[in-house]
Amino acid sequence: MGYKTVLVPLDGSTLALTAIKDAVKLVRHTGGKIVLLSVVEVPIAQFEGYTDFVGAEEIREQFIQRMTDALATEAKALENEGIEVEAIVRQGTPHEVVSEVCSEVGAEMVVMTTHGRTGMIHFLLGSVAEKVVRSAPCSVMIVRKMVHE
Repeated sequence: MGYKTVLVPLDGSTLALTAIKDAVKLVRHTGGKIVLLSVVEVPIAQFEGYTDFVGAEEIREQFIQRMTDALATEAKALENEGIEVEAIVRQGTPHEVVSEVCSEVGAEMVVMTTHGRTGMIHFLLGSVAEKVVRSAPCSVMIVRKMVHE
């Protein structure tokens, strides 16, 4: 079974890039499209009472540019393999933006990684992947980090 549109959220980590390989497998034989997505979270400086944080806008703009460049690099590599690709950078809360973009592009599958955090760190940071599974309007494939000896 192939998919026409697969969304791959990327957070800038090397681990997240591993999801691209699985997405390629899902679209290669159907001529489907991969949509690469990076979500830049709104920094604390943008919340009420912190609007005068010096440099917040510049930092956000630099991060947006870095993610735009990174997605362009990945998109070019996919195009060189004959895969149709679109790259999107948005601001907001990651799981919410993933769900919104799924609907916008008509994604039939989300392929993403999870860092596999447990315990207190999971409690404090939450799991974007877990939230996407709960909120996405389509199926979600979670690619776990494989530990090799």
